[in-house]
Amino acid sequence: MINLDLMNHILNVDKDKMTVKVQAGIRIADLTEQLTQQNLSLPIFSKSSSHSIAGAISVGVHSTGIQHPSLSDQVVGMEIVNGKGEVVSIDDSSESLSAARLSLGTFGVISSVTLKVRNAYQLRREEINMRADLFRDHFHTKVKTNAHCQFWWSPKSNIVRYFVMNEPVYNFQLHTDPHNISIEYREPDPYPLDERDDFSRVYETHIGRKLTAALTKLFSYSPVTWDYYLDYYLRSLGAVTYIDRSDRVLSVSFLIDMLKWNILLL
Repeated sequence: MINLDLMNHILNVDKDKMTVKVQAGIRIADLTEQLTQQNLSLPIFSKSSSHSIAGAISVGVHSTGIQHPSLSDQVVGMEIVNGKGEVVSIDDSSESLSAARLSLGTFGVISSVTLKVRNAYQLRREEINMRADLFRDHFHTKVKTNAHCQFWWSPKSNIVRYFVMNEPVYNFQLHTDPHNISIEYREPDPYPLDERDDFSRVYETHIGRKLTAALTKLFSYSPVTWDYYLDYYLRSLGAVTYIDRSDRVLSVSFLIDMLKWNILLL
């Protein structure tokens, strides 16, 4: 097995072509953090930001929403070391790119990836509980009318926790008084509300990856416990709305929120 964790650097950012070339082992979380410093962002994100970029594209990691393709669709170039030890460059002019994007490692070892980027953007995240029978009736509408849509449900629960995420709408109003021409800027309505505390932010940023893996393993030993626990947890939640960087909004860890909730109850 080959570990690419030390190949974790950005090699080049081209703001004219709006692309970034990175080494294959860079984690999505680290890449997005560095792109943010240049006011850039990946166009789409997966639920988990702990994947390496090569792993994420090779297995077809997808985003959340029918309007968005998989992360591999953002690839415009790759460098792969084949079985002969040769470095093969593939760009968007090559017929092989479509196959190499989602190759499950069959083309060789990916050494670098060139991806599309866009200007940094924000998303408004809304989390709401709904009865499962009502959610079934509205499911298709919510998926079609929101840029991103996720939901959590347990067979033992009649509660669905659903998440919708869209780019916020900012309002500008032009005042044309002859003596005072001005543009009034208004925040989205309601004003961005962030109900996460400092503990949540540190939790997600620094130790979320390891704790999510530990919780997943713990509950895998007792699926029945997981069902009842999830039902109890879902019923305890209220509505949440906030606006933040797109990568933070799309990669919030549900399991980490669960663990934090339990710690606060102790």
